[in-house]
Amino acid sequence: MGDRLHNWVEFFLRSIEDSSIRDFLRLCSIGAGFRSKSSHWEAFSELGAIHLLVLSGAHAQYFLRHLSNFLMALVGYLKLPKALYFSGLALGLWSYLDAANYGPALVRATLCFVALRYWTALRSSWVLLGVLCLQLIFFPESYGKLGFILSWSCFLMLLWAQGNVSSTFLRIVILSVFSQLLIAICRPGGELAWELWPRAFLANFLLMTIMDRFFLPFLGLFLGMSLFLSCLPEFLWPGAMHLQVLAFSPVLFMGAKFVSLAAELFRTL
Repeated sequence: MGDRLHNWVEFFLRSIEDSSIRDFLRLCSIGAGFRSKSSHWEAFSELGAIHLLVLSGAHAQYFLRHLSNFLMALVGYLKLPKALYFSGLALGLWSYLDAANYGPALVRATLCFVALRYWTALRSSWVLLGVLCLQLIFFPESYGKLGFILSWSCFLMLLWAQGNVSSTFLRIVILSVFSQLLIAICRPGGELAWELWPRAFLANFLLMTIMDRFFLPFLGLFLGMSLFLSCLPEFLWPGAMHLQVLAFSPVLFMGAKFVSLAAELFRTL
């Protein structure tokens, strides 16, 4: 299933003629792309906003939301056993993780989402500890990577902010500053370049808002639909793909173009 979803996304991206936007969408959807050669990757990296491109909690959240809603509607309409809903959700999650090559941040986000939603009888601290142990046991290669450290640190800070800060604006401010500190401290040769902070903070805040409110929800809908369409027999793919390209290609292209242009603008300020 993961290979089919990966191939479907690649098939869809062939409809995007702009190679830079195609790479940007590939990076944001399945975590693959020419990172070291991508101008988008360089722009986000210089702004200290690279965490917005790495597949993590926001990507998993919107994918799971659309997948869950579709499965719930399907099970309810066809009067199917509720066990099929959980089976479909598990299969969809595994397929997306496999298509995205089990990125550390995406694995953490997916495990935490499932644990905190369905293991409500346990204390959240024990759930998080269990998720951390599961990730280290089944994905030991992620231990010690910068993505692993940033993912868990930002996630725990976000959990704290959601429980203690009522304003969405202030939560984004706190996470933006915190992510700047982490990247400066954790990356090789990182330093606290205070003269760049106003630009980097503004870029983090606005890009995070744009992606979280507009771009990622639609991208999650695209990935959820892609998962179901990729289950079709391959001889039906061209017809189904043509319909999806008509429905999604213009909006995804304009969204990716807008985000990438905003990053380039902040980069040149």
